[in-house]
This record gives sequence, C-alpha cells and structure tokens, in this order.
Amino acid sequence: MYQIKQNKNYTMQECYVLFFALLPFLSVAQIRTWMGDHAYQLWQFAGVGMMLALLAMEIHRVRFDLFVFGYTIYAVEIFVVSCVNRGFSPGTLVVTVGAITIVMLIQARPDVVLRALTGLIALLVPCNFISMLLSAHLSSDRFFLGGKNALSMFLIPAACLLLIFSLNRYGKFRVWEGSLAAMCFVCVFWGGSGTGIVTAGAALILLFVFLHFRPNIPLFLGVIALLYLLLTVFSEQLFSSSFWQSFVGMLDKDETLTSRTTIWEQVMKYFRASPSFGVGRGASISYVNAYGLRNTVYEAHNFVLEILLEGGIFAFAAYLLSFLSAICRLRMNDKKQRVIFLAIAAILINGLTESNNNHFFVIMLVAFANAYADGAPLFAKYRKNDGREKKKQYSPQPSQPLTQTTMCETSQLDRLDSFAD
Repeated sequence: MYQIKQNKNYTMQECYVLFFALLPFLSVAQIRTWMGDHAYQLWQFAGVGMMLALLAMEIHRVRFDLFVFGYTIYAVEIFVVSCVNRGFSPGTLVVTVGAITIVMLIQARPDVVLRALTGLIALLVPCNFISMLLSAHLSSDRFFLGGKNALSMFLIPAACLLLIFSLNRYGKFRVWEGSLAAMCFVCVFWGGSGTGIVTAGAALILLFVFLHFRPNIPLFLGVIALLYLLLTVFSEQLFSSSFWQSFVGMLDKDETLTSRTTIWEQVMKYFRASPSFGVGRGASISYVNAYGLRNTVYEAHNFVLEILLEGGIFAFAAYLLSFLSAICRLRMNDKKQRVIFLAIAAILINGLTESNNNHFFVIMLVAFANAYADGAPLFAKYRKNDGREKKKQYSPQPSQPLTQTTMCETSQLDRLDSFAD
C-alpha cells in the first residue's frame, strides 16, 4: 500500500512541478514586466533545475530516436555558434537547456506534461481575454500575453493543445476545452494581426477539413514548402503580381508586409556570409523601413530563415531531420494525431511571416507529435525475404498490461482535472 500511495503522490507532484517550471518559458509578457528581466531569468533557471530533476527520475522512459537526436544537435549547435560570435549568455544557456529538457520529458511522460500545460493554458487564456477587454477602454495594443503578433504564436498552438488534451483524455471534444479554444481564436481575431488572422482562419478551415477528410501529409508539406520558396527565393516575381497586390490589400498591409521583405533581404546577406553554421542568436538586423527610417530587429520574421540565420545549413538539416521523423509517423486515421498535424500546419503557416521556431509551444507541439505518433519510423528497417528486399512492417508495441502502479497513475490523472476544470 505504501508503494501505491507513493506512486500516486509522485504523479501529482510531477504536474505541480511542471506547472511552476514551464510558466517562465511560455513568453508571458506581462509577468516578465512585473518581475523584471533579472528575476524572470532566475525563475527560468529554477524551472530548468526542476525539469532536470524530473528528467533524471524518468530518463529510463525516454526514447532516444531521430527526433530527440536531431533536435539536440540543432539546439546545441546554435548555442555554440551564439557563444562564439557574441560571447556566453546565461539567457541563451537556460533557453537551450530548457528546450532540450522539455523535449525529453515529453517523450518520457507526454500525458503528465500535457496535463500541466493544459492547466497553464486554462489560467493564462482568460487572463489575456480580460486584459483585452481592459485594453479596449485604455486604447492600448499591449495585452497580458504581449502584442498582437505575439498572440497568434501563443494562442493558436494553445487552442490546438486544448483539443489534443480533450481527445487524449476523454476521446472527444469537451465543452470546457472547446470553449477555451474558441476564446483563443476570438483573441487572435480581436488582436488584429494580419498574420494571426490568416493563420487562425486557415486553422479553423483545416480543422473542419481534417476532421472530415484524411489529410495527405507529403502533399500538404509540399504546398507549405512551395509557399516558403515563393516568399523567400522568388519574392520579386511574387510581389509584382496582381494576386499579391490584391492579397495584401485585403489584409490592409503594404506590399512589403510591414518591411518584412526588406528584413528577409538583409537576413539572406547574413546567411551568405556564414552559410554553414549561421551567426547564432541575437543578431541585429538593420534595415530601412517604408518611411525611410533605419530600424533594427533581432529576428528574421520567417520560420525557415530564422533557422538558417541562427545555425546555417547544419542546424537546418538537423532540425529538418527531427521534424520529419516526428511528423511522418503521424497516422491520419486517428483523430488525435490529425489535430496534432493541424497544430503543426498552423505553426508552419504562422511561420511564413513570424520567427516562431524558438517559441516553446512550437517546440512542445513537435515533441508531442513524436511522442504520440505510432506510425512507421522515417527510416524503417529492411530485411530480406525470399531473396527480395521488403520494407519491414512496423507496428507499435502492444500496450503494457494495466499493473497496480499504472492503475494508480491513471487514477491520479483523473483527480488532476482540477487544473483545468
């Protein structure tokens, strides 16, 4: 009986620890403003310490596959290049270690991390909605979660995670999680970001399509890759077309997407100067905006270009390997895995004009895709059969019998509904 009670308390403590440890990595602007940068960074270090302690106890559960290997190489390479080019930064260190740690924790205990994360979302989303109500009276465009562009990077993945949790926990979309997800989309549309509106609209359309039809992953990824190529490589031809003029006019934007095209030109200059390993994080990108004024930004405003800027071709190859090894194992005959792919699709659409690859929600969603996917691995093993090479049929490992310990953990997760209910 003591062993049973110990396991129940252990699962509950994991959720409480993760609830506290994950919060400083979710880029909540108002909390950082209240605390100040120094105290906030100390909280991040404390959070990393807690997650490392949990990982040490769960390390035997981690599956060190292509996803974990590729992402670790990607993160470490960018950290090393950043230190070489701009010196050691405690902030870069804590974010790098935190990202790798949470990726491994999700592989070890995806249900527990998802439970804690859903509780955080249930707390933060209503706070942001209230702040938007107050901001409407104060004529302010700064909200609890940040500016209008920050809203889409937080709220759209958050909405998808709520739906994933509901399907994973209850096998259906519950009213509570659905209401919170709807609140996320309302906030994005209300915020007025062009990128956010396009991404939220596309996500809602894709949600309807994915729930009624089985999406083709290679086809969809091919279309997204084509869009990235058009925006970054064939931008001159695209921006001079009548379609582009009509599209940006509908969004009430100029043809440079608020100087993003100018920023991309500068990013490509940085990339050509160091194509193999990039320039690391924190590079200052100076450009002249549409009003003739010189501005400086510290991100590429594009998912792919940000990776190439920070880590070059080496980091991009490592990231692509880890990304594809997770996404290509998703089975589209499973509703939960369809919603996970929807979340990935929304991330890629948002990433056309935002640097969201380092946002922790994005990192965790790809990690959840790898943890919950049970299709064939990216590079399935081959074996000889009757003198011919045939692909070895992959099937997920059968579920472990429900032991006394796992029954206790399942019961404990039932009680943890107080986080979000």
